[in-house]
Amino acid sequence: MCKLLSQESSPNSNGGSVEWVDKAFESPLISHMNACMALFSSLTSYSLLVVLVADYLPFRQLWVLWTIKATTVVLSAVINIFGPDIVARFSLVLVSVVFVPFMLQVLRFGSFYLEKAEQE
Repeated sequence: MCKLLSQESSPNSNGGSVEWVDKAFESPLISHMNACMALFSSLTSYSLLVVLVADYLPFRQLWVLWTIKATTVVLSAVINIFGPDIVARFSLVLVSVVFVPFMLQVLRFGSFYLEKAEQE
């Protein structure tokens, strides 16, 4: 564990969790299993996100759903091609847009409960 925390890996390395597992356990089998599970997790997660985006919207025509799914995949790929800086900026904008309905709901119900408490 001390070997892991002492940053003995090369500073130019970008192996992520796969390299951490390789350094920690020093076993090709465990490293390979970790890489396969990380790949499987990413592929299933990203494919489910595309379906969730399409199902979240009120459209039910098949061609509209496929267009939304294709646009989501292409937009995600284009944003990721430009690098982590643009991904971080886009993520901040996306999170802000996603939270707006929830914040409006909190404000709406919060004012409802305040009015109800004042009436009592």
